[in-house]
Amino acid sequence: KNKKLKEEKQPWNNHYQIIGEYIRIRKQNFTSTQIQGGFLVDDIFDSTAPMSNVKMAAAFMGALWPNGAKSMRIVQPHAIAESPEIKEYFKEFTTRLSLAMDSPKSGLALSLDEYAQDQGAFGTCGVAVFEEDNIDHPISYTTWDVKTMCIDENSKGVVDTVYNEKTYTVRDLVDKYGLKNVHTNVRKAYDNMKYDEKVNVLHAIEPRIKRNKKKKGNKNMPYASYHIDLDNKFLMKESGFEEFPVIVARFSKCPDEKYGRSPSMLALPDILELNAIRESRMLAVEKNLDPPIMVYDDGTLGGG
Repeated sequence: KNKKLKEEKQPWNNHYQIIGEYIRIRKQNFTSTQIQGGFLVDDIFDSTAPMSNVKMAAAFMGALWPNGAKSMRIVQPHAIAESPEIKEYFKEFTTRLSLAMDSPKSGLALSLDEYAQDQGAFGTCGVAVFEEDNIDHPISYTTWDVKTMCIDENSKGVVDTVYNEKTYTVRDLVDKYGLKNVHTNVRKAYDNMKYDEKVNVLHAIEPRIKRNKKKKGNKNMPYASYHIDLDNKFLMKESGFEEFPVIVARFSKCPDEKYGRSPSMLALPDILELNAIRESRMLAVEKNLDPPIMVYDDGTLGGG
């Protein structure tokens, strides 16, 4: 299924590549492998488009999330009568939730920034929300972008399936899943201290088609979760969720398409034209300041 979803997304990748080159500069190489730290602005002669996308994302977040986690408040349901005790309880509820969301270890600020900029550029992005077994940061937020994930919809057009690929080092993989849960090849690499070897991992989350609603346990929840070592074709972990944990939004969408469209796609012709004009102007200025000069060869060094 992962292969099928990647084939469905393939026509979008060429479009995403152009947007990455001219607008979302640090997210390129949709059609090839990106080297970390590579200089990705070689062909950019005008920064109006990428800076405009950053400003638009900042405006979004300023309107939707002006005071961070304090922008929201948890209140009692209408069925519960208000009382000093109930009011105090939900006030404490909101305070604890705000502290958890505002914790630097939760990753919310970084995820929302990436999410807003990707929405303006690619029109599709998601934020994965996972529960952590840590009292200091009980919840974590991670951006799942259109570069690494494939999505699928249900009959109502709502995203209910996400397949996300990520590369781990052997050290990180063992730290995340435990030495007993990884493939024997990964264990051998870990025992031989080859901690920096890369392993490709697929995290697939989708509706669990066959389940017994009377049974409990995460392997019988409405949404199935699979962590698969792609290199070794090995299932490292299977679990589930009561609710879909990845909030995927599309900026605007055609009814017969799964992936979204963005303001950057509308502005792309003007962005390409602006870069071409700026490049031509730079060449013209350079020739005016240092024009080519033709002299007779026999005039060299005053001879002739």
